[in-house]
Amino acid sequence: FSSVFNKTIKITKSLDCDSIVIHPSMGKYEAIKKLLEEKIEPVLKKEGLYLCWETFESRRRIFGGIESMFDFCKNTCFHRICYDFSHIHKEQEEILRDLKENINIIKIFHISNRIKNSIKQHYPIYYPEEEMALDFDKIFSFLKKQGFNGHLVLEYLPQFHSQLLSDALNLKNAYEHV
Repeated sequence: FSSVFNKTIKITKSLDCDSIVIHPSMGKYEAIKKLLEEKIEPVLKKEGLYLCWETFESRRRIFGGIESMFDFCKNTCFHRICYDFSHIHKEQEEILRDLKENINIIKIFHISNRIKNSIKQHYPIYYPEEEMALDFDKIFSFLKKQGFNGHLVLEYLPQFHSQLLSDALNLKNAYEHV
């Protein structure tokens, strides 16, 4: 683990980044918390970095759910949230409440849409062929009003990669003109 972590730190610093996105693992919370406190956080502090936990909701993962992730990050200096819209299966109004209550600990958004009433996820934000679960014009307007200035990352299934550039330009335009 240490060699992979140290290599990740070197890559992060060489790219002039301050954030590392990590998926919450499956394991015992107390054991992982001890590892974080003893081995990881001293390095994060020394290097001026954040560990950003990607939002996965699963009882098998160390945090169990998104609320536990929020609580953990609110009570630490070096841990933040990477909010992935496709992994949060809530209605839009609930998502907007989550964002409003936790915007100060969210550094990164992984942006993609979901098919409404389906498990299909990581679709383009403006996918025209299905009814989508989220209205990103409203979400971007909300983020802009909140003063969010972190990273917005489009994350699509491979079959939609051809739409990434045009959606990124539309996203930039929409976010700048809210």
